[in-house]
Amino acid sequence: MHADLIGAAKIHLMVPTHRRITHSIDVIVAPESEHFLVKLLENIHGLALEKARSAYADYRLMHPVLNIKVDIMVEGFKEHGRMVWKLSDILRKRGTLTLEHAIIAKLTRRSFEYRTDAYDVAVSLPHIDPSMFKQILKELNKENPIIAYRIPRNLNIVEKYIKTEYVGEDVEILLRLLKRLRD
Repeated sequence: MHADLIGAAKIHLMVPTHRRITHSIDVIVAPESEHFLVKLLENIHGLALEKARSAYADYRLMHPVLNIKVDIMVEGFKEHGRMVWKLSDILRKRGTLTLEHAIIAKLTRRSFEYRTDAYDVAVSLPHIDPSMFKQILKELNKENPIIAYRIPRNLNIVEKYIKTEYVGEDVEILLRLLKRLRD
């Protein structure tokens, strides 16, 4: 199946120091795997299909008791029903998305949040491969410079978060890592 987690759920799996548990899970899936994934989540994991074809996700599944939701995006990220970052070809080629994909996805969010998104990026900084980050960003910039344009603004929010929420030498280490991404 050509599908993978993205966002905070992917970061949580890949960054051992990530402590924020999210009950909102985002999944990117290639079109040929979408129905299989939806049926798998419904029949094996007991999630109920709540909403289909929103402005951002193609499917939303909810756990009937627990406060867990899974948003499934077919092919890639959408805004207001329009594709803004296609990732299904990468899933087919590599079989997975990288931590760098998850971080860039966070940084392209229109509604980037200080406490949650900035934390996710800050805690991931020691685990990001800057050359992989830059390569993915370069490809995204070719595909959609409008959403790539949001990244510097959101990196400024991450910088403020680090300066406010971290202490000691952690601040300097994280700021140096952040600078490498900016360069």
